[in-house]
Amino acid sequence: KKQKRKRVVHDDECFVCYDVGELLMCSVEGCPKVYHKECLNITNDKDIPEKRLKWLCPWHFCDLCAKTAVYFCQGCPSSWCEKCKRAARLKKVGDGDYCRQCVSFAEQRMAEKEKEREEALAKAMAMQRERAEAVAKTAESE
Repeated sequence: KKQKRKRVVHDDECFVCYDVGELLMCSVEGCPKVYHKECLNITNDKDIPEKRLKWLCPWHFCDLCAKTAVYFCQGCPSSWCEKCKRAARLKKVGDGDYCRQCVSFAEQRMAEKEKEREEALAKAMAMQRERAEAVAKTAESE
């Protein structure tokens, strides 16, 4: 029995500038990355493969030697092969690895998410207190 391939849901915004628009989609199975041709410095439409041909995005090639990448920054297209990984100096932030240029942005986003989580928890606790007080007031008046 032939297995169905899972359809990749591509990102909605460019992995370089995080903006929307006309985007090139990576053909690597499981890769959701998309890019503006301008963000990749593609000036000639002949450099863009026809839809029937595969196009591998820059995330799959080492920034230093162009070999197959195995270490990836989660915030930008930077990536490195096994041999060049020491040059990457990736830092773990939350569940992802980030390059030096992206690490402060990732830490800021993580801090913002943590603050949102704390605010949501405080709001939920306040609502729970109000409900408990309302139940207690109802019980007293009966």
